[in-house]
Amino acid sequence: MTTPLDDHRLRLDDIDTQLLELLQARDSLAREIVNTKIDAGLPVFSPERERDKVAAFRAAASARDLDPDWAEDLLRMIMSSS
Repeated sequence: MTTPLDDHRLRLDDIDTQLLELLQARDSLAREIVNTKIDAGLPVFSPERERDKVAAFRAAASARDLDPDWAEDLLRMIMSSS
C-alpha cells in the first residue's frame, strides 16, 4: 500500500544519495589539494581561504533562504573531515 508520502520519501532518498556522492567527490578533491600543497611545500591550512569560503558559503545559504549559521556548521563539519 502506498501513502501520499512515498514519492516525497523517494525524492529525499535520491537527494541523500546525491549528497553522499558529492561528499565523496569533495573528499577526493580535498585529498588531491592537500597532496599538491605538500608536494609544493605550501602550508596545508590557509586561514584566509577558510574565512573567505565560510563567508561565501553563508551568503550563498542566505540567498537560498537557508539558515547561514546551520550552513556554516555543516561546512565546518565537512571541512574538518578533510
